[in-house]
Amino acid sequence: ASVVLSLRKVTAEFGDRVALKEVPAGLEAIARYGVAEGIFVNGELKFFGPVTEAQVRAVIIEELRKVGRG
Repeated sequence: ASVVLSLRKVTAEFGDRVALKEVPAGLEAIARYGVAEGIFVNGELKFFGPVTEAQVRAVIIEELRKVGRG
């Protein structure tokens, strides 16, 4: 649960430039994404397991720059 709270906090920092979509871990996630759980950014698996707010923030900033929104 702490990872989810961290993700919510960090994505909120970016306002409407970032959307957070939470998908429950399980069979549906496996069928759709190929893994039961993970942290994806723009459809790409970026993290699996524990992650810090700083790591999430850095990946989001990098992705926003790639798409011209950062």
